[in-house]
Amino acid sequence: MDFRDTEEGLHASEGPARQQQSLSLVLCAASGDNPLRHLAMATNGSRSEGDANPLGGCVVLREDIDFNRALQRAVGSCRLLHEESERGCALVGGAILEEMLGALLVAFFSRCEASEHLLSQPTAPLGSFAARSRACRALGLLSEDYFRDIERIRQVRNQAAHFERRNERGLDFRFEAPLVADRMRSLVSIPESIRAILPPRILFESFVSMSAAIFREYAFAARLLGDNMTQGAAIHLLLTGMPTIDWQTHFGRLVDRQPSADGKGSKQSDEEHDSLEGK
Repeated sequence: MDFRDTEEGLHASEGPARQQQSLSLVLCAASGDNPLRHLAMATNGSRSEGDANPLGGCVVLREDIDFNRALQRAVGSCRLLHEESERGCALVGGAILEEMLGALLVAFFSRCEASEHLLSQPTAPLGSFAARSRACRALGLLSEDYFRDIERIRQVRNQAAHFERRNERGLDFRFEAPLVADRMRSLVSIPESIRAILPPRILFESFVSMSAAIFREYAFAARLLGDNMTQGAAIHLLLTGMPTIDWQTHFGRLVDRQPSADGKGSKQSDEEHDSLEGK
């Protein structure tokens, strides 16, 4: 994949309405060394009563990152990945996560030719999955535990991509294979109670889909801050938000939206689904 295609799609797919919201980005005054307290998109571009901030005439922001929208995207991604073969799921899932790690780095870096050369050129130093995940960890965008989980996903992707010469296995790849299954059951970002009961492939699909969706939310929000305010504000959002994401809660919500073991649909009721769709 060409990361530039992904970057353009990151903005184009949001539609005119959300693009217009970039004009409503504001910073909330805060004390101490934390000048950026929240990020929000005003729903209609107007200020309502009670929004005025007595500390400095800024606007009190109403929304940080839209995790409900991220959940919707993750559900859709899970369904698409589930239509792939075992090997296809591992390869496509790895590619999705690699691209969204790149999107985080683009949002973090200054918008200049040097940044593009780091990520998008044929010999880009940060052009690979491994380089991008390590860069995100080195910059403080990923916690150590989450970085280890990303590495497990990358290892599974690599196993699916390479010919296995041992034991004449050839191109055989299965999520139920002991090494792959062990890696999926070692994803500490997913609650242990979920890891104990879900098949390794579902764990892979859930991890990739939820991670990519939340990365996308942060990347988009940070790019808007960088474009409309300062790059320092964008970096602050990423450094304060990304390492503290409650991944276990988000993965739990995603699993609740997946088909149950008896095939009768998700655990979530139709009313809850409709409510979530409207958020």
